[in-house]
Amino acid sequence: MKQDLFFVRLKKDWRYQTNIITSVLDWTIYVYAIIPSLFFLFVFYRSWWVAPPEWLELIYWTGWVFFLCLLSLTKRWRTYLYEADTIFLVRRSRWIEGMLKVSFYYNIGSSLIFSAVCLFLLLPYLIGILHVSVYQCVLLFIMLTVIRSNCKVLLYWMNMKYNGFQKACFISLLVFLMILSWIAVIASLVYATWMVIVLAIFYSAMLIYFFKRTMLNRTWQLSYHASQEAEWKVRWIRRIFARAIDIETPPKTKLPKKPKLFRQSKRIFRSMSPTAGMLELFFKHHLRNRTFLYQYLRLFGVVTFSAAFVSADWVFIILVTVLCITCITIQNIMWELLIDNHSIGGKYRFYNGYLRARKWTMFGMLTPIILLALAFLLI
Repeated sequence: MKQDLFFVRLKKDWRYQTNIITSVLDWTIYVYAIIPSLFFLFVFYRSWWVAPPEWLELIYWTGWVFFLCLLSLTKRWRTYLYEADTIFLVRRSRWIEGMLKVSFYYNIGSSLIFSAVCLFLLLPYLIGILHVSVYQCVLLFIMLTVIRSNCKVLLYWMNMKYNGFQKACFISLLVFLMILSWIAVIASLVYATWMVIVLAIFYSAMLIYFFKRTMLNRTWQLSYHASQEAEWKVRWIRRIFARAIDIETPPKTKLPKKPKLFRQSKRIFRSMSPTAGMLELFFKHHLRNRTFLYQYLRLFGVVTFSAAFVSADWVFIILVTVLCITCITIQNIMWELLIDNHSIGGKYRFYNGYLRARKWTMFGMLTPIILLALAFLLI
């Protein structure tokens, strides 16, 4: 009964999502977009088997670590438990537990399909350039499936259990451990393939352990499962509405929160100079409103990603130069929103203290990026 209920809901969900997608696809999209894209994708994939492009040989093994980490990171754990179950199934814990057990096998199966498709697309590079054997490809497929399933369970649980800074810390720790895991897997594939089998058994045992400790026998999580399923059910509708120009969607509102930094508005600098005042205003405003801070931190990720994938030093230097120009542009926009375009602060934009503060912030934002790039070049 529990298995039948899960698969009935699975079929209904597939039918529902298919109807949503086909409702926006007419014959012109099939003829002019989908069919030509599939044709050229087949031609491009076949050319990789016949004559692999030379730029693929420039990718470091560290690039493969980051690429496999990106493939492994996901929190899409489907349970097919709905909001009505909080009323009708809340007293039948065995039914809920049975649904969660069936969802365990379903999510592993979806990870298997995803890993198979990804490795099939990468086979020309793995076999043609890296000269990986079929046995090593199978081991890589198993490890990608197991690690991706572990990330599914842990990220789903972290998103349910923690919020804010604690959630960010746990996710950062998980990403760091996953990077170490993929380094160990790639090193084992090169030097000792039998270690991959040991790692696969170890991570499979971790997957079962984490699933039992975080998912099963916890009926209080039913409302969270229902809310996640409600979001996943309308994901294609939201994407269609987000790209539709003529459809007005309600704006997303967020409740104001207390800032985590400088809650008491204490002074940062002891100096009473105009430059120190401008710098203090800049730091307090943009550390509380972290929109531009996230954009700035993404530049470090792009530098690390470029250092992992780009082997030619001159190409890496060009990319870092472009990132430095982007950093200067972000810094200029931050000051323009804070002072230049402000009705009161606009009169200070020609003051010497303001110009010195802009120079200091530009120097402070460029220095970490340049030092990180120099560290990768020296390594």
